[in-house]
Amino acid sequence: MNISKFSNDHKSLSRRFIARLFDYTLLFTVLSFFTDSTNFLELSLLTPAIFMVIETFFITFSGATPGKFLCGIRVKQTDGKKLSLKQSFQRSFSVWMKGMAFGLPFLNIIFPIIQLIRARKAKSFLWDKKDNIEVLYTRRKVAGVLTAVCLFGAMITPYIVEEEWKNTTLGYNTNIFNLKKKKDGEFDWKKFNPSEEEFAIAFPKDPNFTSREIPVPKSSLILPFKEYSCMHNKTTSYSVCYIELPQKWLKWGSSLVLKGSLKVLVKMVPNAKIVGKNTKKFKKLPALDFILSSKNHEVMGKLILVGNKLYKIEVKYPAVEREKNSTNLYNFIESFELTKKSSKVVKETSLIEEESSTTSSEIATPVEATEKAS
Repeated sequence: MNISKFSNDHKSLSRRFIARLFDYTLLFTVLSFFTDSTNFLELSLLTPAIFMVIETFFITFSGATPGKFLCGIRVKQTDGKKLSLKQSFQRSFSVWMKGMAFGLPFLNIIFPIIQLIRARKAKSFLWDKKDNIEVLYTRRKVAGVLTAVCLFGAMITPYIVEEEWKNTTLGYNTNIFNLKKKKDGEFDWKKFNPSEEEFAIAFPKDPNFTSREIPVPKSSLILPFKEYSCMHNKTTSYSVCYIELPQKWLKWGSSLVLKGSLKVLVKMVPNAKIVGKNTKKFKKLPALDFILSSKNHEVMGKLILVGNKLYKIEVKYPAVEREKNSTNLYNFIESFELTKKSSKVVKETSLIEEESSTTSSEIATPVEATEKAS
């Protein structure tokens, strides 16, 4: 590492703050893409923990993380040598523990403030006082700092814009399925339980049945698709449908299967965009809540995985009638249940869940999984 342009006489705590903020935001953005998650709180808590490991290798082999590199900061030993893996890990762990309070809510705000106040007095952070660790700075790194700030803004802006769009344009509550249940006796829809199927659900009236085949994008596979649906009040449609997935897709785990399937299914809705989704168990079964926006309409529903059958329960309605349909939607989805014929499949689903937790952690959609398997 060439440190001829660096000095410890130009310390800047604000520069280090910008560098770490950039690193966290960069990792947060990458995780949000690869995990396909909208649970921002969970990712925010997870980011510092994952970065602790990543930072260990960056500091050991290059002396700087991407944020530190842009801001003209290097970490080394006082004799000019690079930090060992052990030293880097101990330093990164100390930052996570003493600086971020293990990412625990509220404490992860208080601890950085306390450490910043201490550092201003001591001219150094606690984790830089052990093992002869020294932090060096270039005398001038204005361009790098400005670049880091601009990139940080570019990464965080889409999330701000998206939240504003959801909250102002759509009036959308990001806590999806925060719906009100009708009181007992107020929900009098007819229970629909076809003898040839393995489920039952309450419809406002007898549904229509359709079946067709769905081609899987980027694959030669064609999946059978069956749907029961009906219109209610002329503007709102209720439906439950299912497809039988190839058994080899299930080895990737229910979470990836559900998220990948949603990507495929959303393409069936013209001009649709996913504005919210959340992985959550439904009666002990793997499930994924979702909300789609398509012009003046919204589609709210749930994907449920039962063995290799993927059920989709959804309601399509005018966006302005969201509140009007909320109670019916809640009761419609909650009325879905499996019949005795599927009890064996539920047990098999649980076993698949346990097995999938020990499989490869590689991220892949069902389509990608199919291509790899072939």
